[in-house]
Amino acid sequence: MKIHLPRECHNSLRGSGPIRASVIGACADGNCQVLARQGVDKPVAGDAGRTERWVHCMVWVVIGLVLCVAVGPILWLLPSKASRRQAAFRAAARQAGLVVELERVPKVDAGPEERVSAGGALREPEIECAAYRLTLPKRMAAAPQWRLLKCGEPNDRAPVAALPVRLGGWTMLTRPRNVGALDECYWHEVQAVVDALPGDCVAVGATPQAVTWYGRERMVDVARSADVAASTDVEPAEVVAAIVGGLERLAGLQRSAAARPSGDV
Repeated sequence: MKIHLPRECHNSLRGSGPIRASVIGACADGNCQVLARQGVDKPVAGDAGRTERWVHCMVWVVIGLVLCVAVGPILWLLPSKASRRQAAFRAAARQAGLVVELERVPKVDAGPEERVSAGGALREPEIECAAYRLTLPKRMAAAPQWRLLKCGEPNDRAPVAALPVRLGGWTMLTRPRNVGALDECYWHEVQAVVDALPGDCVAVGATPQAVTWYGRERMVDVARSADVAASTDVEPAEVVAAIVGGLERLAGLQRSAAARPSGDV
């Protein structure tokens, strides 16, 4: 049956949006009886909820991105754990009266791949480390001058010709000055000190002006030092205290050697 709707009904239906309805009755007295299927003429409540949740999620995503952009550079500038450890080491060393510098020492036990590049060019392997220097009260011109370099043991690549006495785990690149080549007593006393130095020591040096510890500033080899008890809760200040103790003993050896008559050296 074909149903004719008056103009008033058309006007009433015109603003109702996308109408997909089923007309189930005739128009009586200008009033239309139209039943719209729920979920067709009007949005379903579930769809509105999903849309609202999606909008909320997008808002939080945008907020998160803004926070990342704002906080990211600040987190990037924060020091790492290794940086904080190094800072604690150096602060304790300066407080103990040591001069702290960054230096490079030769890596005497480097492998062949470290000594020659892929293109065949010769390299001089080095270790970047910190230098903790204890300045002597006064310059002692007759004090021994040397630098011991840590090497692996057994080690076939480390040069030993410059070392007057065989010291396990240590070598030299240049011969020492102001100390006799056969003064074994002096060198054994030196080895007893340098073997106990903690903090991943890679070299030890002595001059008429100062004695110096070179190392990577790590919490290793601490238990070997008589100044630090074997503990997992060792602080950088304790490691530095052990280094200072070793350097002071080396300074004592320097004073004793400088005070010897020239004929005893």
